[in-house]
Amino acid sequence: PAPSPTTRLALDLTAARIDDEAGRPEAAEQQYRAVLAAAQAIDPATLKSSVDLRKTIEIARSNLSGVLRDRGALDEAEQLTRQVLDGRIEELGERAPLTLASRNKLALVLAARGDTVQAEKEAAEALRLQREVLGNQHDSTLTTMQTLANILMARKQYDEAEALTRESLRGMEAQFGEDYAQTLASMNTLAYLLEERGKVDEAEAAYRRIIAIQTRGGVVHPTTLAPRNNLAMLLMNAGRYEAARAEFSALMKHARATVGNDHAMTAIFMSNEGWCLSRMGRTAEARVELEEAHQRLLDIFGAEHARTKAAAERLAEVHRKLGEHAKAEALLATPRA
Repeated sequence: PAPSPTTRLALDLTAARIDDEAGRPEAAEQQYRAVLAAAQAIDPATLKSSVDLRKTIEIARSNLSGVLRDRGALDEAEQLTRQVLDGRIEELGERAPLTLASRNKLALVLAARGDTVQAEKEAAEALRLQREVLGNQHDSTLTTMQTLANILMARKQYDEAEALTRESLRGMEAQFGEDYAQTLASMNTLAYLLEERGKVDEAEAAYRRIIAIQTRGGVVHPTTLAPRNNLAMLLMNAGRYEAARAEFSALMKHARATVGNDHAMTAIFMSNEGWCLSRMGRTAEARVELEEAHQRLLDIFGAEHARTKAAAERLAEVHRKLGEHAKAEALLATPRA
């Protein structure tokens, strides 16, 4: 027989989550939106009486916010995240595990916006409460621990970031193994910290271990992109430009295949590849790459975002190398929408 509306939405949500986990963000976004659109047709009395139905809608909103955050649609991502968080505070209270998970998600959105001060406050408070409510070894606690570590690293607070990363990594690896997604995320952060501290060989070995674990089955997934980018950047900063260029070429191919040409990560990687070309002395090629990357980042993040500013500075440097000083000055002096 035909399923009830509650069962149908739950099934549709499961289908969306499968696409999400499999690295098909566009399909996942469409299905999450379809779930939320269908929910609007349900009468308020039915919605009020069904806990399962409200939970399905809540999860759809929360997961859609994550997909939107990853592709750079940060206004809508933040709106959805706050909507879920407010609902959970009202229904479950501020100390409930699901409420605290939403605070972690809000910290991630704020960090993506470049608001690391507020992101740190949200993540630190969520972690404090999770340690009290869930304990230090719960997977939600360990996840927020890594979120806070990443934010602290962005704020150059390396000692605190490394301590939290190592704690998160120990907990995740002990409970779930080395190929668990959050274990690999913690490994990636630790590798980046090693790089920041000048331990290039250790960092390279760590990145290559991560990539080897992620690609054992020959599957290319969006989670492989960040370690590949970090490895390419490490090689570039170490002066190994040909090796870095090869990594960037592979990275761009994988990014286009997994998250698409219009994704924020693809634009970021394009900017990094253009910078590598510039440092190799391939200035004309670098200008083409950086012009496209800069425009994409403008469209996604706006002129004031750190990623956009970095791309603008790289492009201005290329213009100067080509003798185009007026273009360089105009690029850095004039705000662009």
